[in-house]
Amino acid sequence: MIQEEECFYKRLEEDHYDFFCSINEDGYLENTIHGNDPFCYGTLYLYAQFSENKMKNIVAGFWQNS
Repeated sequence: MIQEEECFYKRLEEDHYDFFCSINEDGYLENTIHGNDPFCYGTLYLYAQFSENKMKNIVAGFWQNS
């Protein structure tokens, strides 16, 4: 995480969501984005609930600007 502050993820974990993946704009290939980056050069964190080895209820947990 850009900022490892509990306030970003604590409520998600209390609601039984686990980290699924992140989309970090720092990793885009050159010439992939034309104009402004969609997340203002930040990172979007996705969380999901897992049950019986299945993923469900994917949510955009939070976004951080670097």
